[in-house]
Amino acid sequence: MKEYYPERETIPTAWLVASKFQPDFIWSPDEQGWQVTNIGRESIDKYCETGDGNKPAVICLETGEVFTFRQIKEASDRLAGALIAAGVKVGERLALRYASRPAAIIAATAAWKAGAVVVPIPTQARRSEIEFYLKDTDARWVIVLNEGDLYSELEAVLPATGVKGVIIGEKSPGMAGESLETLIEQGKASLTETVHTEANDLAVIWHTGGTTGVPKATYHTHRRWLIAGKRLAATWKLDAHQRWIYGIPVSNVAGFLGRFICVLQHGATLIEPKSLSGTDVLEAIIEQQVTHLLGIPVTLSLLADASSDKTQALSSLQEVYAPFLVTGAGNLYERWEKAGYRLRNPLGSSILCQWFIGPVVGETMPPFALGKPVAGYEVRIVDITGTSITSLQAGTVGRIAVRGPTGLTYWNRSELQEMEVRQGWTITDDLGRVDDKGIVWFLGRLNNLIVTAGYKVAPGEVEQVLLTHPQVREAAVTGIADPLRGQVVAAFIVVKEGEGDDVLAHELQKWCKRHLAPYKYPRKVFFCNALPRDPVGKVQIRTLVHSVTRVEQ
Repeated sequence: MKEYYPERETIPTAWLVASKFQPDFIWSPDEQGWQVTNIGRESIDKYCETGDGNKPAVICLETGEVFTFRQIKEASDRLAGALIAAGVKVGERLALRYASRPAAIIAATAAWKAGAVVVPIPTQARRSEIEFYLKDTDARWVIVLNEGDLYSELEAVLPATGVKGVIIGEKSPGMAGESLETLIEQGKASLTETVHTEANDLAVIWHTGGTTGVPKATYHTHRRWLIAGKRLAATWKLDAHQRWIYGIPVSNVAGFLGRFICVLQHGATLIEPKSLSGTDVLEAIIEQQVTHLLGIPVTLSLLADASSDKTQALSSLQEVYAPFLVTGAGNLYERWEKAGYRLRNPLGSSILCQWFIGPVVGETMPPFALGKPVAGYEVRIVDITGTSITSLQAGTVGRIAVRGPTGLTYWNRSELQEMEVRQGWTITDDLGRVDDKGIVWFLGRLNNLIVTAGYKVAPGEVEQVLLTHPQVREAAVTGIADPLRGQVVAAFIVVKEGEGDDVLAHELQKWCKRHLAPYKYPRKVFFCNALPRDPVGKVQIRTLVHSVTRVEQ
């Protein structure tokens, strides 16, 4: 199936993907028949209609706030009414730069009810990045928290953008812009009855991480977003009885998406801990009897330390999800296994609007394996060039190609769309392989593919071997420029005890030679105290390479 977008004066047709360049969307007849659909109402309001409105939806331990589904519905209705009264039109972009507070959920829900398209802006983004996000999406409205530099960094770039309205949470006296709290209090909920979004109206525009250059914006519709949550529920067994900590900030794409499609869309309760430190997360688990936890490796490592002498502290947990675990995970698996948990390692992507590969609840996967496609998705490993969608044989490294109810649609980047969607399949920049049991393994990103003397090496292959060595806690592998080979394989190692030396480096090289083709062993081995990570937990390869090249200069 293809998407046919309603005509909106706020969105030039040329900025959207023509049907012939879109992925093939796989929807059921019922899903295909959806017409008037809205994430805000489907994620929040429907639980008030079924008698569950008084159930806690968001509990924020930092501020002490507790919002029921009914309270979020009523607050978002009033805020949506205020946005409509202010002149927000269906399809206009509304940027959201907020911390992990209930107000972020209310703001996003209200924006959708008003017909706006939400553009998440990371809290760690700096001025030039903020300006880029606003201009690239042609955002006209902004909701921002007045905390730290969240407002001041934004204020500095506003004159250079097309933003015509700023709404500020916890607004200081005398500050320009509208007060979020005042609008929620005074807005007229009845105005939302005048707005109707279609299933193929845009719901979000967000940017890829920029690992291959300037961040690129992709968009998703209300239909795709809601189906993503529906399909994920079938694989992860999501339901209203669960209590979640979603350990990725709401300002991150994965954190923003996950709070809805993993939690609120299914009537579950979202617990926001005071922070993502091990002690604060542990306190939240104990106090709130959390049943499901998704956390980045750093948080999970700190939590394992904090709970090491409290054997029953984690007893309420039923499932623990650990995305981005493949790179440099070290002994995190075995530490959690001692506590009685097998970490689940899903793979998701902003371009898919979904955690599209992951272990099915109830199935046991090998350590570091991703698992199998989420219900409704098909996955293939295809040639690294991305020019063919022919499946490679089991065990062969290639790019992960996906087809299902969601897919890649670039915002105003037609030249990229034609390159990265082939015959209806989304060709991701993720490297992987499928074993003879149909289990998918993640092996790194395409931009981190190492080409050494003409041979291609996937970093994840080498990392997985290094992590089996008894003295290795964490490992990250990348390519470093070399005048003879173009690149050489380099490994950055965190040891379990003591410090690394030349003897251990030589031993690790021999270890890799015994398990891999000779050209894949790391010709350079560096030891470090810790691997630098971004706020989501991904290892910052550029920082590692820069630290080495700076020293060698």
